[in-house]
Amino acid sequence: MDLKLFFSAMTSREQLASAYLATLLHHQPSVRGAFFDVVADAVEPARRGLVEQLRGRDWEARTEVDQLDISLRAKDGTARLIIENKLLASSRQHGQLLRYHATFARKASSVGVMAGAIYLAPAGVDTSEVKAVLESEGFQSRKTDFACQISWEDLGEALDKVQTSPEVHWFLASGLTEIRDAIKKGKIEKWPAVGERKVVKDVVTEVRTRLLQAFPALRLMDPWPDRESYVVVTARTNLTMWLLVKFKAGAEKPHPPIDLMDDEGHLRLTIGAQLKISANGTKVPEAKRRWEDVKRAGGLEIKDFGRLLIPDLLT
Repeated sequence: MDLKLFFSAMTSREQLASAYLATLLHHQPSVRGAFFDVVADAVEPARRGLVEQLRGRDWEARTEVDQLDISLRAKDGTARLIIENKLLASSRQHGQLLRYHATFARKASSVGVMAGAIYLAPAGVDTSEVKAVLESEGFQSRKTDFACQISWEDLGEALDKVQTSPEVHWFLASGLTEIRDAIKKGKIEKWPAVGERKVVKDVVTEVRTRLLQAFPALRLMDPWPDRESYVVVTARTNLTMWLLVKFKAGAEKPHPPIDLMDDEGHLRLTIGAQLKISANGTKVPEAKRRWEDVKRAGGLEIKDFGRLLIPDLLT
């Protein structure tokens, strides 16, 4: 028996990986010990002692609370850790870890609770998310906090050495196998951003940057490549929106753009958008009600843009 079918489900693999790790951290002291070993090695030396203090405590793990991938709370109420989990480098949302730490630190400061911010991602992902926390005024003013980035590769190597019962071993080993496979597949670029594809990606990246500047509360994923488009998707919202920037692609792999520019040097791009209620939105009665209204209308009209289509209604 293994977890392959769980990780091949339509649910986000990152959410499944978070639930997998949270389950182990909640129930298995040996796994928590290995986890804290990896975290201690990644924390700046001046704050390493903070992590060492956490080893012997009892912990409660939860997922998807206050938009956090994994939340660890010491049962004695003295510490709380937030873990932002990524399996794909493209899943990064700029400034996400900083926002989460800042929000929690404001709450924790009133009750004297230690806050740890951990960014868990594949090896090679840049450390800008953690760097933003470390350089923030809020973090530097709190000597009881720590922040670090650890890799799934290092964590997996540590968990491989954990001694568990046979009943736990299959769960531990099977989950790691699926996570490693997901990371490996995620690193294989079907449509590398080279040549004219890079031109399109640079345009979409600039659009995303300007949207975030205009709407600071918005959460937008990094541009995701497809055969004939780049897609930007909202995250952590009641409604999920896909912004699609489409181009004409060649038939031969890796399907480069063709006829991308007109005679005057203007890009030939088609802009579209789709809309669908998110998993979070289905839990909000008002969002569900308004979504039913949108479905009956066949989409949502946006001034100066046009109609956002609903994937379920497309033919």
